[in-house]
Formats: sequence, structure tokens, C-alpha cells
Amino acid sequence: MKQLRIDNEQLRMENDQLRLETGKHKQTSKDYSDKLRETEELSSQERLKLRNEMDKMREQFNTGLDEQIRENQALVQKFKDLTIIEIGEAALFGSGQADLTKEGSALVRELAKVFTQYAGYHMRVEGHTDSKPIGGSLKDKYPSNWELSTARATSVIRYMIYGLKIPPETLTAVGYAQYRPIADNETEKGRAKNRRIRIVVFKDLPEQK
Repeated sequence: MKQLRIDNEQLRMENDQLRLETGKHKQTSKDYSDKLRETEELSSQERLKLRNEMDKMREQFNTGLDEQIRENQALVQKFKDLTIIEIGEAALFGSGQADLTKEGSALVRELAKVFTQYAGYHMRVEGHTDSKPIGGSLKDKYPSNWELSTARATSVIRYMIYGLKIPPETLTAVGYAQYRPIADNETEKGRAKNRRIRIVVFKDLPEQK
């Protein structure tokens, strides 16, 4: 009986994770529908060239983030014609903080090193938190997770612009607080996964006339 309860709980957790993954992909398709449509309208030759270029870029991101990937602190993914990089909070920031740590700055430099090798791309930096409300003295600085998630995304962007001289028009920052989870916020392990920076890289194609 006890084993049955454990199996049922495991099945529930797996179903919840599948639901979250499905929702994440649907949301990404919605958020980037215009950009995905633009690449779909390319000729087959142009699209093949773009995909080969993005495959090469992803390989370089994987190499630059090798240590974080091995420690399960980062993940480089392909979704249609987008490159998505998920980076755990601990790899970039101190707990409840929005300033990049020394290690976080080094990681961002690795990302920028790859990004600047490819012309015509845009990088969107998203801040995400878990569902726990801001507490204690931190509440004076970050009244809610909206402020914290946005501050973290803009911290990455500011360093890229002012520290690494990346053109600001190629960058965007946005905060989503706890409203785009990728794991169950009911567990500490799930909350840790949700506290992250998500970076989406895409080709910024010229508008069709």
C-alpha cells in the first residue's frame, strides 16, 4: 500500500512536470510568434543557412558554459529557430540579490563572447523567481518578485552594455516574477529550478517590404 502511494505520487509529479513543459513550449511559441513566422518565410536555402549558424552558436554556448552545465546550473536548448539558455540563480546572483557575483559576471562574459561573433542577432534576457514572497529587509528594495526578477534581468543587460560594450539595440530585458514556472513551486527542488535567468537568442531579420 505504501509503495502504491509512492508510485502514485511519482506519477503525479511526472504529470505535473509534463504539463509545465507543455505550457512552457506553448508560451514560448506565443511570445516569439512574430520572429518564428519571419524565419518560416525564408527560402529553404536561407533557412538552412540560419539553422546551421544557430547550431554552431549553440555548440559555442555549450562550450562556454561547460562547467555550469556539468553542475546542472545551466542548460542550452533548441526550440524551433530559437536558442534558449536557462541559468540557475546560484550561477549568477547571491540569494535575494540582483547584483551579479564575480562568477556571474564571468559567465555573462562567456555568453557575450559568443553572441558578438554573430551579426544580426538579438538577445532577450528574462528574469524568473519562485513563488515565495519577498520577506524581511529585502522587501524595502524589492517589494515583490516582479521587482526582483526585473532587476536581475536588467543587471545582466547593464553589464553587457556598460561593461562589455554590446550595442543596446540588440538586447531586451524583462521580468516575469513567479508566473512562468518550469517546475513545481511546492517543493524546494522545484523552487530552485524556477529561480533562474532565461536567455532567448534569435535572428533579428529585417522587415519584409
